[in-house]
Amino acid sequence: MSALKIGRFYRIREDQLEKLINGKLVAILTIDDVAETLKIHRTYVARLIKQNKLKAIKIGKFYRIREDEFKAFLKESEI
Repeated sequence: MSALKIGRFYRIREDQLEKLINGKLVAILTIDDVAETLKIHRTYVARLIKQNKLKAIKIGKFYRIREDEFKAFLKESEI
């Protein structure tokens, strides 16, 4: 996969990103997005990721959560 570096950031073409995520374009959430949705602190979301309870992708030093993985986490957490 190729990327373009602009300053400190890398930019990936949309078609390349689509190939990266198994041929379908899905929403990618940040830790803050998940924390805001669940009304919890972002450090708790990071803890869930480190405990492998919430699947995430590490890009550089940042975690990103695929929307389908987040929905699966919510489904598993239902009582």
